[in-house]
Amino acid sequence: EKHKGKSFKYYLMEGIQGNIVERQATWFLKGCDYIGMYESLQADWNILNSLLGLPARTLPKVNSCGDPDYRRHYDTEMIDYIAEHHAEDIQLGGYVFG
Repeated sequence: EKHKGKSFKYYLMEGIQGNIVERQATWFLKGCDYIGMYESLQADWNILNSLLGLPARTLPKVNSCGDPDYRRHYDTEMIDYIAEHHAEDIQLGGYVFG
């Protein structure tokens, strides 16, 4: 509720300060045996199912925004902010903004 009506830029640069999602690498990824990526979600889900001995399952696609080019939602200030504040996540995931 406290972020209702705020812009994506506000949420990104101010709204998640101190929130657990702010630093993914610090909270969730270190010490993991396997790290799946959102960009290959179904393939990584299949690997996890196999490792855990679970049956294969196709993940549903819900709440799709229809705009696959995320870069159009970021301005230079937001890109610089992400590069500075999420460098560890970017490096760990092998990401580039481009």
